[in-house]
Order: sequence, then structure tokens, then C-alpha cells
Amino acid sequence: MNKTYIALKLENKDLNIQTIYFTDLFLKQDVINPATQQKYTQDEINQLEVASLTAPDQGYIAISSYEGTLWFDETSSKAIVSHQDALMIKDNEILTQEGKVVAKAISYLKDIPLTKNNLTALHTTLEVLDEGIKSVKNEKIEEDDTNSYVTINDLKMKNGIIECDMKSQLLPDCWEAARGFIGIAFRIDDQDREFEGFYIRPTNGKGCTNEFRRAHGCQYFAYPGYIWSYYREHGINDFEAPVETIALDEWAHVKAELIDDHARFWVNNELVLEVNKLQHTPQAGRIGFNTHIDSQCYFKNLKVEVLD
Repeated sequence: MNKTYIALKLENKDLNIQTIYFTDLFLKQDVINPATQQKYTQDEINQLEVASLTAPDQGYIAISSYEGTLWFDETSSKAIVSHQDALMIKDNEILTQEGKVVAKAISYLKDIPLTKNNLTALHTTLEVLDEGIKSVKNEKIEEDDTNSYVTINDLKMKNGIIECDMKSQLLPDCWEAARGFIGIAFRIDDQDREFEGFYIRPTNGKGCTNEFRRAHGCQYFAYPGYIWSYYREHGINDFEAPVETIALDEWAHVKAELIDDHARFWVNNELVLEVNKLQHTPQAGRIGFNTHIDSQCYFKNLKVEVLD
């Protein structure tokens, strides 16, 4: 797996650069440590902090700006690190101080602000916090995998990447078999009658000793019709998978990559589920945060790359 590591926290608003990340692919080369301007020693590499970012297949370097995160391939990465002058970010490009383009990102994940004016809640409560949002289902209480979510206003996509951090807590009056369901929704139609989603079941991760439950750590579903109960009833196991790194009241980094009728899902930098044939016809729609029966849900750090 192509892991990502924090190489340098710059936090320079003048250059519009926050953090520089290197991946395993990049570190396999002779790489200069930006903090020391010397080649990385193996000890220095071993001490690098693993980041929650999931690298694209050709991702060598990531640089976060104050608006999003840019990924660069091998050629662009070499161009960036070979420059001695200070570089800056503008849109999806790396520039010199004189405005010359040094590299263009192969992928640009843009931060989406989670503000009251930017969100719409359906069948849920919504509370905007200092960091992120809190959502609790308040309608359709007895129904599973329904259109209970908080959506992002004025944003539609068919193909692209969605990333965010999420955590759930069990509600005080939840049922005994509660799992802490929490997830994302995508390709939501304008009438809220059809969408697809991916969620995790935090109680089925860390510390779970029940083998059946451990096998069901995450779930892809399509509303209406193709929800978890339909798959269980028909013995379909292709849309669920174990996730060993999740737990209640712990942040999980979730990423979804959607390309036509194919999807890949990551949790905490690990590819956990790949769906080769999505249940609905691919079409542009809204995205949102899916809230389930038994959970008090928290979301933050939403990043979206819209391909079309």
C-alpha cells in the first residue's frame, strides 16, 4: 500500500501552503528532508508520522493549501523538490514567486466548508460545531438505510473523490443490537428519492470478538431497494467487508472514489471495499453525510474532487 507521511508542517499563509506529505513511492528514492536539507536517513523515515491521506496510484507528493490538497506524480514531484526558491500554491498549481508554473496537480481535493448556509438536513437534526457538524436522525426512526442525511448545497458530482473524518456515539436509548452506523451519501437525486451510500459499523471493528459481526465492518447500499436487509435476505456478501481499525467515539478517515459504475472505499488509509457494479445508473447528484437510527454522528474535514 502506498502510505502517506507528514514530511513538513509549514503553515505559511503567504505561500498558501500548510503541510507537505511524502509517500512510500517517493521515499524509495534519494529524497531530501525539507527540514534538514539533507538526504533522509532511515531513522528519520522511520520516525515520520503516518498521515490519514489516501494516495492516488501515481501520487508521490501531496501539498495542502488553505483551500484543499494537491497531489503530484513522479515528474512533478521531482520538479518541486529540485527548486531552491520558495514556491507557492495557486488553485491546482505550484508557482515560483515570479508566477512561473513549476508543477500542476494530478488531483485536487478541495475543502468544503461546513457552515449553516452550506448545509441542508433531511430527517435529521443538524448542529454546526466549532469543528465540523453533529447530526442525529429524528424522523423515519424505524427504517434502515434511508434518506436521512445532511447534504451539501450547490454541489453535484457523478464521478470524483469524497473524503471526510467521522465518528459516532450510541444514543442513550438505542436498541441492544446498535452498531453506531455512520457514513456518506452520494449521487442523491433532486427529490431525495434515490441515492447510494457507504457506512461503517464501529462496534464491529476494534475489540469485536464475534466473527460474523467482524465480517460486516462496512457496507455499500443503494436506496431504495438495495439496502443491507435486501443483501442479507438474498445472501449477497459482495457489498460488505471487515474494517479492523474502527471503534465508537473514534475518528475514522473515510474516502470514496466513484468512477461511473465502479467504486472504491477506504477507511483509515486502507482499501476496504471495491464495488465493480454499482446498483444505480451513474448520474450526477448531491453528496452528504448519512445518519442512522442508533447514532449520534459527527463529521469534519470534508474534501471533494469533482471530475464530472
